[in-house]
Amino acid sequence: MRAIYMIIGLFSSLIIANQADIIKMDSFDLEAILSEDANRQPGTPERYAYSFNTNIDFFENAIAEFLDNGDIIWRLRLQSDDAVGMKVYFNDFYVPEASNLLIYSDQYDMVMGPFTSDNNHQDREFSHALIKGDVIVLEYFQSASSTESPALNISNVYHAYKDILGFYESSSERNCGSNVACDDGQFSDQINSVIFLDMNGYICSAALINNTSYDLTPYVLTAYHCVDPETPGEHNYFTFYFKHQSSSCSGSSGSYSYSRTGSTLRSSYYYSDFALLEMDYSPAASFNGYYAGWDRSSTSPQVSAGVHHPGGAPKKINYDNNDTAYSDGWYSSNTHWRLNWDEGGTEGGSSGSPLFDENKLIVGQLHGGSGECGSGTDYYGKISTSWNGGGTSTTRLSNWLDPNGTGQTSISGTYNGENGGDPPEVTLISPNGGESLEVGGSYTITWDDNFDDNISLKLYRGGVFAATLESSTQSDGSYTWNIPADIEERNDYKIKITNLGQSTVYDYSDAYFSIEGAGSVSISIMDVTLSSTGGIATIYMENDTPVAGYQFILSDTPNYIDITGIEDLTSSGFSVSANADGQVIAFSFTGGTIDPGSQPLADIAFEVAGGEEVSLCLTDPVFSSSSASLIPVTLGDCIDVELIQVILGDVNLDSIINVLDAVILVNAVLDSTSLDDLQEQAADLNSDGILNVLDIVILINLILS
Repeated sequence: MRAIYMIIGLFSSLIIANQADIIKMDSFDLEAILSEDANRQPGTPERYAYSFNTNIDFFENAIAEFLDNGDIIWRLRLQSDDAVGMKVYFNDFYVPEASNLLIYSDQYDMVMGPFTSDNNHQDREFSHALIKGDVIVLEYFQSASSTESPALNISNVYHAYKDILGFYESSSERNCGSNVACDDGQFSDQINSVIFLDMNGYICSAALINNTSYDLTPYVLTAYHCVDPETPGEHNYFTFYFKHQSSSCSGSSGSYSYSRTGSTLRSSYYYSDFALLEMDYSPAASFNGYYAGWDRSSTSPQVSAGVHHPGGAPKKINYDNNDTAYSDGWYSSNTHWRLNWDEGGTEGGSSGSPLFDENKLIVGQLHGGSGECGSGTDYYGKISTSWNGGGTSTTRLSNWLDPNGTGQTSISGTYNGENGGDPPEVTLISPNGGESLEVGGSYTITWDDNFDDNISLKLYRGGVFAATLESSTQSDGSYTWNIPADIEERNDYKIKITNLGQSTVYDYSDAYFSIEGAGSVSISIMDVTLSSTGGIATIYMENDTPVAGYQFILSDTPNYIDITGIEDLTSSGFSVSANADGQVIAFSFTGGTIDPGSQPLADIAFEVAGGEEVSLCLTDPVFSSSSASLIPVTLGDCIDVELIQVILGDVNLDSIINVLDAVILVNAVLDSTSLDDLQEQAADLNSDGILNVLDIVILINLILS
């Protein structure tokens, strides 16, 4: 339905624009407005639009087009010259079922709606997100089946004179933090919690925030001065933009496609400058909204980052080198955290943005500061002050962020509330005690949890911290630990896993595990047996630990031999293979191992391709234990081998076949002459393993030919 009416609206506005009446806004003194903005007091929201107070009855001013089937399309154009963007506020809004409203720009491909009866609210008010351009079209589709009277009365038309959404890709050169795309992923979750907040002509920053029920109530934390003079319980039509951020470090534009409009003010407190809103609708899954965790303790936090929208720019991030924030005041003493950023800064539009501590939990929201974009001091209203605030449900956070009164001082964040309201937990599964790990090996640490925060993994030895295995990694249930070759062999190790979003959530191995040496292996060329065409090299192994697989290279210098095959000489049932270049690999499909001992390992067959002498060496060994750890290998010496190529019929081995060879062969057949191994190979011309008259006949024929 939406796609159909988007097409109808855009097509009709271009083709039959003369059928839509036009109401043009008056001009206003932009220079005076900009001067007021320049002299804006600290702790006040950034203005981006001029508001025209109007009283426009849509149906009294729109042009109606009557369709043959009884439906009616009403159109009204609003124009405000040189506006960057426009939006309207309805002080009387009611759309009957089967009808809908589109609001779009016929200059640009931008459409809001269709708005239907689902958008009706009990206060009969309504607004929408900003639309690019200085002309917008309101198009109402009235179904012939509708029996109710609609109501569309416009009380305000907003003329945006600042490009807060980057419609025209304007950029700021001021140092108000880095684009969040430049972050190395350390704060990716926290970045996804931060919202660009449009309060009908003014802008601030805000954050989606979690509560102890983990029920995904879309609470949004921002500054009191951003919503003043809103009163608790009052509904508003603020627009919440998610993912308004550049996709690159150097980019200056961000998406404005992920928005929700409408919320109710639940609580606020002047002294700590906080306001808690509840959005009318939860962010869609495509928004990737993260419900940030928080810490309400009064201990001065170690600051790590701040994420915000300075001047409405795409999302930026500031960093602090874990300096301690100071307790200070704005309206009264000790209500705020005071700090100076190491990297980045804030300005108008940053108000209400969250301050994250070293555990990536919100500890305050931005009130204001003494400087802009990296200069001066910033003040953040404390979560600890706001927790009890003014002592009532409408002036404190506790009623909303801890609805069941659990008394928790901090909670972690979540994307989907998958823990069903249970507090975050983590359980280390392995190593959990009794395991024997090998030096130089690879081991998979596993755990179970119910949160999305990153975790840290640390190694303890005898109950004392020994090393950090991973300072921050995704909590996906497993981590591959490559055990260092120089680690001390002991039997009193434990692993500690900690939720970085809530450091009080952690677990240890239940009992000690050990780390032991990987043993050793030595291999050597034990013997080389030559034949008339090649030979066999026998490899010998000594091992004091089981071997689960191995590989090495049998090399020859110069390259006079070609490997033709290999035979496993162990009883392990290994599958073995070798290529012509001497690369050998062996392993078990069933998990078998070669037991410790001294034993022949394999026979490697080869053919002689040429030459008289070759040096055979073993190189590049890789031997594995059953836990997939490397076993240190010692290689035997290279050996030199004389390659005698036997010529069939050359019985006296003088490289000439003649009558002398025939005489020796005849005597050998008559048992009057003894032959050595090489002479026998040369004399057995039919290769049947027997010297007889058949070999003599073949030799005589060779000589005669």
